[in-house]
Amino acid sequence: MSRKKRIRASGPGRCWDVAVVGAGPAGAAAAERLARGGAQVVLLERYALPRRKVCGGGLVARAAAAMTVDIRPAVEWICRRVEMTMGPRPLRFMAEREDAVIVMVERACLDHLLVEEARRRGAEVRPCCPVTGMRIDDGSVALKIPGGFVRARWVVCADGAGGRLARMAGWADTRRLVPALECSLHLPPWRFRRFSRAAGFDFGALPRGYGWRFPKAGRLDIGVVSMQPRSGNLKHFLWRYLKRLGLADAPVCDLRAAPIPVAMHTGELASGRVLLVGDAAGLADPLTAEGISHAVRSGRLAADALLETGLDAGRVVPLYHRRMQNAILGELGLARFFARLVFGHPRAAERLFRLRGQHFVEGVTDIACGRSTYRSLLQNPLNYLRLLRPLP
Repeated sequence: MSRKKRIRASGPGRCWDVAVVGAGPAGAAAAERLARGGAQVVLLERYALPRRKVCGGGLVARAAAAMTVDIRPAVEWICRRVEMTMGPRPLRFMAEREDAVIVMVERACLDHLLVEEARRRGAEVRPCCPVTGMRIDDGSVALKIPGGFVRARWVVCADGAGGRLARMAGWADTRRLVPALECSLHLPPWRFRRFSRAAGFDFGALPRGYGWRFPKAGRLDIGVVSMQPRSGNLKHFLWRYLKRLGLADAPVCDLRAAPIPVAMHTGELASGRVLLVGDAAGLADPLTAEGISHAVRSGRLAADALLETGLDAGRVVPLYHRRMQNAILGELGLARFFARLVFGHPRAAERLFRLRGQHFVEGVTDIACGRSTYRSLLQNPLNYLRLLRPLP
């Protein structure tokens, strides 16, 4: 977008080119790209910044590589090894790379770095600014905020799993949100050392879900996620997982829960001058529940669609849909195939790991590193469909 096209109005009647709602990775990425491209952007965040975010904090290599800022101030630990288990008497697999597979970050710090980069590029950042209403006109959108309105030609909805803004814009929430529960353990060095070399994922630690163990600076973060929206007492499964790891006697602190949207909106992701990105669109990986990769990428795709069309109302939506389909949605569909196999057919999943476990773990690790795709992993679907046959 040419800088000559910027809207220069100021004061109460100002109309921004784009209002981005939500200052997580998706919103910050969108705001940064838009501001760098010459758009007049305001980034609205409900909470004070930097704000705490409930998150495992495992930033996979492909997401880390996509960052436009130096994220080292947010890094707490680096894992070049991934351990994965399957089943009650677990089959064990390990994949290792020369470079980091997962970078453990402090999310409040990471998000702050991304927001400050958007601000540096020219976006106006407004913390403590919840959006409580929306009105879409022919040529703009009015967002109700404390003390008045913000008006913009377009809105990028990046307000996360809550989905409040999308509902205001008229979307029925058809995403599938699953629960996750996490805690921190401060272990003595001799005990921490056992878990310090690898990020661990234990499939079958609870029915239709998995447990994770992430080493951080001075602590171990342990969590469980159920791929069933109603999973019963998730705290029970977390305690059971701690016992399985031999950590039932370790002092637990900072218990925290969060929903993860692992299935996107069934309708369009852009409508009426509003574009959905990140968790607001339901773009978390349905197999791993990892969401930052697609959050950042969708934020930039939304920004590019707006910039490349000059905010043209007739061209933004189809371009965004086409780019999303090619870059993200097709991959999520294939990830859903694996998620149904692993979480929906436990006996078949155990057979998969028994016969092709190392191949599967290596493939998923390459996906996390940005070196491969689910399409490559699913070279021959019949190899996996055969696993759904009853075991002898």
